[in-house]
Amino acid sequence: MSEFSTILLNIVVLASLVDRLHELIAEKGFASTGHPRSLAMTLLSDWVFTQHPKSVREVFDVALNGGGFRLLLAASGTSHRSTGGITLPRKCGGDLLLDRCFEILRCSPPSDYASRVAETARTNATPDELRKFWVDEIPGREEKTVGEWLWLGNLLGVLQGLTAGEISQLFSGRTLDRRFLTMLMHVSRADFVEADEARCAVVAASALDCHYSTGPGGEGVLEGFATSLDPARYARAFEVSVQAPLAEVWKRDESLALPGLHVLPARAQQPTLYKCLSTVEGSNAAALRPASEWASQLGPWNDFVESCRSLWGDHLSLFFLANVAAGIRSSAEKANGFPDLLDGSKPLCLRSRYARLRAGSAAWWQKQVPAAKASGDQLLVALILLTWGSSNTLVALFELLQPILDSLTTDDWHALFRCLRRSLRLLQGRTPRVSFAVQSLPGGLLPRTVVALAARTRASVARELYDRYLSSYKGADPYVLDFCQEQALDSENIRTGRWKPNLEQVALAYARGVVSHPYHALGPRAYYYAPRAKVTLCESIVADAERFPMQLVAHAEAICRDALASKIVPVAEVAKKETWFAEPEVKPND
Repeated sequence: MSEFSTILLNIVVLASLVDRLHELIAEKGFASTGHPRSLAMTLLSDWVFTQHPKSVREVFDVALNGGGFRLLLAASGTSHRSTGGITLPRKCGGDLLLDRCFEILRCSPPSDYASRVAETARTNATPDELRKFWVDEIPGREEKTVGEWLWLGNLLGVLQGLTAGEISQLFSGRTLDRRFLTMLMHVSRADFVEADEARCAVVAASALDCHYSTGPGGEGVLEGFATSLDPARYARAFEVSVQAPLAEVWKRDESLALPGLHVLPARAQQPTLYKCLSTVEGSNAAALRPASEWASQLGPWNDFVESCRSLWGDHLSLFFLANVAAGIRSSAEKANGFPDLLDGSKPLCLRSRYARLRAGSAAWWQKQVPAAKASGDQLLVALILLTWGSSNTLVALFELLQPILDSLTTDDWHALFRCLRRSLRLLQGRTPRVSFAVQSLPGGLLPRTVVALAARTRASVARELYDRYLSSYKGADPYVLDFCQEQALDSENIRTGRWKPNLEQVALAYARGVVSHPYHALGPRAYYYAPRAKVTLCESIVADAERFPMQLVAHAEAICRDALASKIVPVAEVAKKETWFAEPEVKPND
């Protein structure tokens, strides 16, 4: 009888807890924080819930339905909490949590949300469960989402455990195009790509055209080839101009080091891999020259770039290298004998240096830009002009430049803009920010032109460009959306009471998979009590959490949590007010 009473008591208590959670999640203040949902996860971890599966389901649904799961993940990722995935015992909601993760991942969520959900799945599933889920979904994936599924397989830790033969079998019948193969490279499966000459040729071409880049760490030939084309390795000399060889500088910086490459003898005979190895060897040989030479002379840059041109011809990656090379500091290197930027018979770095030194000559550029007819020439002219052109030159040339930018294929435009953005980072302090009167520009500037100009301007001018041309942009270009989302966030004022984001445009860009880089900077913040207007804005973000980037939701939840904390009366004050510990009054004896 006592056992029955205990079970009955547990059921009553659990039902009461579920009711109270309902009330707490709906209560103003608490509804906009992760507290009630974190409490629900803590309760579910208790073994008592194994006695009543119905209560497990009720608590789980109360906490995680709607945007609850997203809010919980966002809140649990703030600086003072665990950044690991949420974990629940199997009989206390763990099965439900895993099913929810798989359900979300099937629907191709935005990358920031997918990363956190995949992390949670990994902490609650066995490797076999993760593999079965990922493999079973492959046949039903649309071609356009296959690359995304590969990326997810890497997050889940599945792809790393597959052999090259298994990958080939799983994706038989699929188009092994550039996006598929470069994604395999990004998830460290160069072994699959390098096993086939045709695949190698696709990835090598992607690296040359700046559609694929990689960081150090891989030991495949293609990874080494892509790394050897990265201007950041050579531009390091701009920061540490020393007499030591550039190769020594690389060894001191893990982000630049190129490990020894491992290649099977049979594969080394493949034409593409052989040329890639030759490029890597050329890079290593050039790096034996002092870093000080790379910082002040065109010679090292020119020797490497021209050796690449002799092997591969002209490509955007080499224009990128030459564009950065033009930033050397030297009063002697004027390249006076190379006045024609588009003369392909002359050394590329020397032509680029001459053009860089004509940054303020609108008349010279007005001859070069119209002469660029081929797509390669257009990429070269646009990259150097946008990187180095003065304020007056850019204003004078934008009407000639705009048709070029607009005529580029989507892939070429994206590659060009990535190169421009990286060039400006590598050349920081060497190419100045420009400024001009936005109101003097014509009203018909196209989105590509706007974001290309904004990449060079000061923050205030970029904001004016956004307000005038793109504040109502509803297109699908990811780089235009990235710029719009950054401006719509109003990141400059996000930690003040003046914050006025354009939440509709933030949500629109996010719905199309864009997570602008300012969100990644929303890390630890100073504790402060936000004004009521900002709290109300943050409450609206939390209430509609599924529409916004995870870091923005986390920031909004933290503001709401601080606002709630400011209203809590300390226990000591309550005790004093209610005289909990007052000495009892002693009545005198009669």
